[in-house]
Amino acid sequence: MRSRYEFVIVGGGLYSLVLAGALIDGGIRSTDILLVEGSNSFGGQFRSDLSRNLVLFDKGTRILYETGDQRADKFISRIVERCESTILSGNRRDIGGIFFRNHLETGSVFPSFRSAPAEKQTQILGEIFLAVERDSGDGTQNFTCLAEFFDSQFGPTAREVIHEAISSHVFNASSSELSLRTLEMLPLSRLSGFGHQSMTDLSNSKRLRSRLAFPDQLRLPLIRENQFRGFYPTIQGIEKYVDVAVAILEEAGVQLLLGHSVAKIENSRAGRGTVELLLAGASGAPRTVGAMNKVIWTSGPRTLAACAELDQSLLPVDVSRKILITHLLSSNVNRMGELYYAYNYDSDLSLFRVTNYSAYCPGSRVSELLPITVESFADYSKGSDPLKVMLRDLSIFLQLDSARELEIQIVGDSSGLLPQPRIDAEERWRNVTQLVANRLEGSLCFPGLHSRVGKFLGRDLVNDLLAQCDQVNI
Repeated sequence: MRSRYEFVIVGGGLYSLVLAGALIDGGIRSTDILLVEGSNSFGGQFRSDLSRNLVLFDKGTRILYETGDQRADKFISRIVERCESTILSGNRRDIGGIFFRNHLETGSVFPSFRSAPAEKQTQILGEIFLAVERDSGDGTQNFTCLAEFFDSQFGPTAREVIHEAISSHVFNASSSELSLRTLEMLPLSRLSGFGHQSMTDLSNSKRLRSRLAFPDQLRLPLIRENQFRGFYPTIQGIEKYVDVAVAILEEAGVQLLLGHSVAKIENSRAGRGTVELLLAGASGAPRTVGAMNKVIWTSGPRTLAACAELDQSLLPVDVSRKILITHLLSSNVNRMGELYYAYNYDSDLSLFRVTNYSAYCPGSRVSELLPITVESFADYSKGSDPLKVMLRDLSIFLQLDSARELEIQIVGDSSGLLPQPRIDAEERWRNVTQLVANRLEGSLCFPGLHSRVGKFLGRDLVNDLLAQCDQVNI
């Protein structure tokens, strides 16, 4: 290892690896990049779980999406070229559904107001058209909370009838307590309710298109298709992309460091404009490296605040919800059909999301069994067995008569956390990261540093951080 690099990337998730590749395609010499990962493997949430039957299962739905940035997408193409893949494009790029009001809706990932009482449907529809009339169309609205966005986008009736129940079930909070980052985590920016022909006619209005969703996502007209593609290995396990990305970066000469966390970050006394990182490994003495240009932080704000030796009282309380991740093989006919995944929005079920690999991974079938991953809220406080609760709820979700009809094998499990995008926490994080950025005199790139809505997810993270790097003319 050298003592100085132009760019130091902290965090080794899949999109952090893509970011390193994008820097190279942007003109940075590969040997001037150091990527540091605290655990003993790269990939983060894209590192798959090895099940008891030696099949790789992902931690929920994980698909590698293009970003729209030519540098990043060029590196993604290099990954896909080395790994036999399924290309998900057009209307087949991202097929999702929801379980809502005791019914599995397979046409759209957006909630529908069709199941609301007739008088409520009329109110919702009228308020949506009033919202369109009020919309200036210049994108200048500044919403302080999710409730304000819902009221502006759809009107208060839709929020009260539909969105409050979803907010309560998934985040244990009302929409007035949640920030707009919620919209990056759940598809709630539109509503479904009209038939296909009506939506085709209404699509001429850009303002209506921003509020209303087609009832059948597989029949979207070209005006609504997304030009970006998604990719998934033909043999199940998203971590195959992680391994290929690591191999490409190593071949290029990027320094990749596993098992080292950042213990301290500060301005260098030796060189103006240099940020120094104190790296601590499981064995050996701590080592110091410097970033002459930028430190790109992708591993989360809490560790960043600790490394900058910020007063811990400034940090918000972590209210993330625990997620139980269970990997299953089922011999049943798959009731999810072509859905890649479906969210559950009914509060009487513990489920959060169900991933259906066979819909987007042709090689996922195992001896005629279909792989499924179930993410559920693990509530141990009531003394119940979370696995039994999950199986019962999954049978309801798949619209079976009883859990016995599932005929499943549980082949693995792990755990995860669902961040809670609460307004008070978001505001405090913005203040914390700004304090850190000021202390480091602009030498830090961090997701959402210059935007009110934080960019914490995959392709948004890459675009946000590359934009910050562009400010120093990479």
